[in-house]
Amino acid sequence: VRWNDETAREKYFSQFFDDFYHAIKLQIDFHMKSQENQQKDILYNQILEHAIQSNLLTQRYFPRQDILEQIKNYMKSTSNRPCVLLGESGTGKSSVMAKLVSEIPNWYRQTNALSVITRFLGATPSSSDIRRPLISIIEQICHIYHLDIPSNLDNVKECLENIFIHIPKTEILVVLLDSIDQLQITDLKNLSIWLPTKFPSRNFKFIISTIPDIEIDRVTVDIHEKLRTIYDNDIIEVEINSLNQNLAGQVLDYWLERDHRCLTMAQREWIQEKFSKQQHFLTPLFVALLYDQTLSWHSYDTTPDPAFLAIKQTRGAIEYLFNQLGVKHGQMLFQRSMSYLQLSGGLSELELEDILTLDDEILKSIFVHYLPPFDLFRLPSTLWIRIKNDMHKYLVEKDIDNIPCIYL
Repeated sequence: VRWNDETAREKYFSQFFDDFYHAIKLQIDFHMKSQENQQKDILYNQILEHAIQSNLLTQRYFPRQDILEQIKNYMKSTSNRPCVLLGESGTGKSSVMAKLVSEIPNWYRQTNALSVITRFLGATPSSSDIRRPLISIIEQICHIYHLDIPSNLDNVKECLENIFIHIPKTEILVVLLDSIDQLQITDLKNLSIWLPTKFPSRNFKFIISTIPDIEIDRVTVDIHEKLRTIYDNDIIEVEINSLNQNLAGQVLDYWLERDHRCLTMAQREWIQEKFSKQQHFLTPLFVALLYDQTLSWHSYDTTPDPAFLAIKQTRGAIEYLFNQLGVKHGQMLFQRSMSYLQLSGGLSELELEDILTLDDEILKSIFVHYLPPFDLFRLPSTLWIRIKNDMHKYLVEKDIDNIPCIYL
């Protein structure tokens, strides 16, 4: 363009402005569409996380027909009151909640009109803060029933209650919230701020599970009483008790049959002896810890480990598990890894590896036969990965400032 030609310059700039406008518009439209797909992917990933967790917990489930029958009666009733599963830690509440996902459709003829939404609170990185699970529930409900997602989600409780009202009368919606006791302290202390209290008619069912009380900052918080106060004592309670000796034996048999395994008569006696000594508080967690130890047994093992025979309660079973993993991974590395996780209240994997690398005693226990290059003098990542793989059932991941952190 010749600068002394005013007409050509104006034509050039006009064309340039039009091209620039259309190029920017295309970029904005493209990224807006990408953002929309990304939002859908976030919801999909959250639902997938809880579906995977449900599948893992179902593997630990064993038939408890009395509990399922009580929940079935609630589901088939005209009541729109919430149902609360109460039980101490380790009594199998989460596995029952996971089983409900696949069991509830069997109680209805028209399964096409039934939707079950599940959130295992504190079990996935994005579910330790109650706001995110509630928002994802709102988005999922809107997606199921083709409703508009509220533009303002500041008051999540109010938005959720408004969404419940718009559920078609011909549809049935079930919302399961597992382990509300695993939420952050602020959410747990302020249950009334986020727990929905206004429910539509009989086509909506709300089931939550929790331990009766929890100690926070050396003060006992009575969750059970808080729920009763919030719902004016108008809740349906299903109590999940510990096992008796016969039921514990049935659980063991159920898991052995499921995994196509068997124990010798002597090995079974080693286990049964634990059940008889732990009659007053025999939990599925205790049975699961013992069962996990049997996975390393062989048919030719006729002499029991004295340390195993010394197990008397859940704490002893956990200590035995830690000792066994300490032998496998190195006592110094394993014990200090667990100690750092517990004392810190949660760490990211990178933070944990940094701390372990700064521990000279750990490095001395690892680099016994050789020394790595000075510029790579760091704990090999594979060592922690092996520990994590063996401990994955007992570790919890939570998002802190959008960074996945591991808790013990």
